[in-house]
Amino acid sequence: AKLQAANAVREGARLSAVSWAAADAEDQVRSRVNQGMRSVVHARVAAARISYPGGKEAGQSVQVAVACTYDFFLPVPALVGARTLNCGASASMRLE
Repeated sequence: AKLQAANAVREGARLSAVSWAAADAEDQVRSRVNQGMRSVVHARVAAARISYPGGKEAGQSVQVAVACTYDFFLPVPALVGARTLNCGASASMRLE
């Protein structure tokens, strides 16, 4: 789940880096992140967060993050006290 989250936000940041000026850029990024997170089962996934800390202009950065909590479905981790695992991730890229 952690690997899928990292890949999904990286793809979202990559898309945003080249299409940030489009009117629906944030919707496209959220859609890309959601596609990447579809294969994660037994997890609670929050909506992707997209921010432009330095503003929306070339040379600045975009940050894409997703919060995710993976629920173990096998009893073994519960026996040692682990019931959930944080599988969230974030990525940052420069706007082109």
